[in-house]
Amino acid sequence: MINIINIINKLRQRISSNPIIKFLVPDPNIKSGKGPVILLIFSIIYLIYPFDLIPDVPFFGWFDDIIFMVVAIINLVEKKVFYKYEYIRKTLNRIKWIIFLVGGSFVLIFVLMTLGALKLIIG
Repeated sequence: MINIINIINKLRQRISSNPIIKFLVPDPNIKSGKGPVILLIFSIIYLIYPFDLIPDVPFFGWFDDIIFMVVAIINLVEKKVFYKYEYIRKTLNRIKWIIFLVGGSFVLIFVLMTLGALKLIIG
């Protein structure tokens, strides 16, 4: 007869040892919770979604998508992988904010320039 409890325990061990599941499922010992995963999911949706801040023309249109993805990935790695290493976590946090501020400034300037050009053209 098959012992169901042994099968369930073996399945539980395989699931808990899977690195992808360990990475995406919130660890109760980590304060970050589900936030970084949710941010990554939203950035993937933004990447796929056809309406962007900047239309998807080569380079300029992809720039805002890349910024959101990079910031979301750095945030996930910072919160989920390096939560025990204070120096690496702080460094990643600084890099994340620099990318966000510089990239966000670029996107804002590009949108304002585009709106200004449209206002000149339309009248």
